[in-house]
Amino acid sequence: MKAKKFINRSSLILACLFGFLTSNIQAEVVTILQESFETDGLGTRYTVIGGGDNGETDFFARREQFSAGTDASGGTIDGNFFFGASDIDNINRDLPSPDFPGLGRRDGVIIFNDIPVNGFGNLNLQMAVAQGQGTFEPDNHFRIQVRFDDPGDAIASNTEWITIGGFRSTSTNTPGRYFEGPLRLTSEDDPRLVSEFTEWEWPLWGFGTTMDMRLIINSNWRDEDYYIDNIRITGDNEVFRVEASLPSFDLVEPSGPEPIAVTFSSNAPAPAGGLVLEVVNDDWSAFTLELPETITIPEGQSNFTFNTSHIPDGRFTGLKIVEARFRANNVSRESLRFKVENSTPKPRVIIMEVQNVIPGTIEADPEGDANGDGVSDFPGDQFVELVNFEDFDVDISGWTVHDDLGPRHQYPEGTVIPAGRALVTFGGGTPSGVFGGADVLTASSGTTGFAFNSTRAEIAGVFAPFGGEMEIIDLPFEAQILERTLQLPQSSPAFGETASIHRTGDSIDAPFELHPFIPGSNDSLFSPGARPDGSPYFTPTNVVTVDVLADSASETDGAVGAVVTLETPAPAGGLTLNLSSNATDDEITFSAPQITVPAGQTTVQFEILPFNDGVLDGPSEVSIFVTGLDGSDVLGGLDKITIEDVAVNNFRVEVAEFLISLDGTGEDPNLNGNLEEEIADQFIEIVNRSGFPVDLRGWSIVVRVDDAFAVRQLGHTFGGTTLEDNASALVFGEIFNSAAADPIFGGSFVEDATNDDSNGGLHADSGDAAFVDIVNQFGFVVFEVEIPADLTSQGMSVVIENGTPILHLEASGGESIMSPGLQTNGSAYPGN
Repeated sequence: MKAKKFINRSSLILACLFGFLTSNIQAEVVTILQESFETDGLGTRYTVIGGGDNGETDFFARREQFSAGTDASGGTIDGNFFFGASDIDNINRDLPSPDFPGLGRRDGVIIFNDIPVNGFGNLNLQMAVAQGQGTFEPDNHFRIQVRFDDPGDAIASNTEWITIGGFRSTSTNTPGRYFEGPLRLTSEDDPRLVSEFTEWEWPLWGFGTTMDMRLIINSNWRDEDYYIDNIRITGDNEVFRVEASLPSFDLVEPSGPEPIAVTFSSNAPAPAGGLVLEVVNDDWSAFTLELPETITIPEGQSNFTFNTSHIPDGRFTGLKIVEARFRANNVSRESLRFKVENSTPKPRVIIMEVQNVIPGTIEADPEGDANGDGVSDFPGDQFVELVNFEDFDVDISGWTVHDDLGPRHQYPEGTVIPAGRALVTFGGGTPSGVFGGADVLTASSGTTGFAFNSTRAEIAGVFAPFGGEMEIIDLPFEAQILERTLQLPQSSPAFGETASIHRTGDSIDAPFELHPFIPGSNDSLFSPGARPDGSPYFTPTNVVTVDVLADSASETDGAVGAVVTLETPAPAGGLTLNLSSNATDDEITFSAPQITVPAGQTTVQFEILPFNDGVLDGPSEVSIFVTGLDGSDVLGGLDKITIEDVAVNNFRVEVAEFLISLDGTGEDPNLNGNLEEEIADQFIEIVNRSGFPVDLRGWSIVVRVDDAFAVRQLGHTFGGTTLEDNASALVFGEIFNSAAADPIFGGSFVEDATNDDSNGGLHADSGDAAFVDIVNQFGFVVFEVEIPADLTSQGMSVVIENGTPILHLEASGGESIMSPGLQTNGSAYPGN
């Protein structure tokens, strides 16, 4: 797949429209610069800042394919050499460099100075890029910056560099992903890097006599590797050029629309009929300059002034560098860049509560389920609560939440916090609750949530677009929280547990305190969306209480009654309320989507109708919500009911063998020729003892390591696999070379682990107890086994015999340390 496809898709996001016009000028694409690192790099083509190489896994240097510690090869590599970056902060160099402002220990820079681009337009940058075998954190970015005709020193000067794109991860432990334009959070839709070189391309907007380019790469671990090769800059050698300019590069946001002139100068008169330029606005230039979709330079003119308005965006930001772009067929791309100093006051939207640890005991019990989805887990139950204390709504589209490594969440377009209300953003999961009437979101950084780390010093920060700093706070260590809660009386439910931090008042000057220490909290561990005493930030016009009249019901039971009670009688005309749940229609339905409490009354009843979905999905705890209509200030209520499954589990699909540790074995279980691979050689073998074939399509293997902050992680999901009775399936941690056809696996069905983390394998670690679940396509746990910690580090597999995990050599017929795909005596399963 060529990067050109990626460029087109990304440009559509930036562009309103691209117009194409005819011209008599015929341009030829010329290669202006090419660097494949096949020489020693001592010429004038590039300069390395912060370089070094320990000859193994730590380097910021020119490297040869397949050299020690180099984890990328093949693909579109040109020759045998390329430039690599791995664990930059661990190589021997003197940093920070006085010659490069802002260079940190994790950063390395490659600079190309004074690239001759005079007479060229429609410049493009192409290069081959790969990543290592590991993945990245959000701070491990690869930025590409350029500037035109700058008189400063390209090494020491930081003036007017333009970030045109690069790579960064979506969240912690994810691959590098392509982006264009300023450094930003990427998404799962952005194309990703792999460990084989592939081609990528970035268009350059603008032109000049000379151009400087620098590549800034951040890497602080041996598995966080970037590799680049075959860098090319191309341009059209004959092209109609149009330059756009403003009276000043530095503008101040006006209080209202302000007249401003944009001048267009071309290197030749406009052709017959005039030259029509399409205006390619980004989101912020559209809010800053009042530009039409097209601008026409009149026929015969080479200088043209267009009068427009500089308009305020009405939002708090940092110092904006805004870019409006212009394009036509056979006309060099041009951009109009300018700075805008913010004049909108910072709104009183403050961080009121942060949860950066799992609240509750070391066992992560249900008390720690902050988001109410029934699971107490590390990423999902972390949260950040913002409260708008202004008397007007505040649009926070584009705001970001950071930890000390960088942005972890970006609020989507259209996110507004109403006056006097709260917004809670959880790390993940399926939030289920009233949450003080607050709006609720989940973090955009994937399965890692905010990835707050509670074992080291860290911050939580909120920033408006363009770096406008709203607030930065220090987060407590888990150990600090536990030490403090041990000061509570032993009778307190919060004694010796972890908790959120919450402000003690409604001001940014109010200090944070651990939640159970705040008066009125009743020793509770958190209150997302609400004040510590559970009350909302706004004053409700009424408060709803819900009482479901049964704790549980079977899927085949009849209707279950529920009662709604209002704090004060319904007003004239009655009070209409919405009914909803966190379940889909295959669990429950309601007798009606809304109910109305009659005028002057405080109670009304409704019915919940259990639904027999006919599938084995286990018991489901369903939350029943009763809320006010949209825009009302009614504080809703909830209650829960468990819907019991009537389907019977007739499956006996079981874990038969599990290998975590290979240290010292000298074995190559997946037969790819590499011995003792920590991730790739791990395996799980499952066997169907149901007495009938089982379609495993959509079934999963889920692993949880037994520690305080463990999360159930997807190890593998089966595709269209039917497992015959007494047949086995074998899942390795990583792909192997045609091993499925090898008779040593006894005809077992063989796959490599499929999950979102290319370096995660089966998510099991030597020396830790592991819980392994086999889960059907409806989320029902068909089989679960706990493998004790003392069995996971023995350098042999664990066999499940009569429901008990034992070492392979101790199993019946076990004369070897493992038997992937086979029975313990080395024979094939009869169903294979």
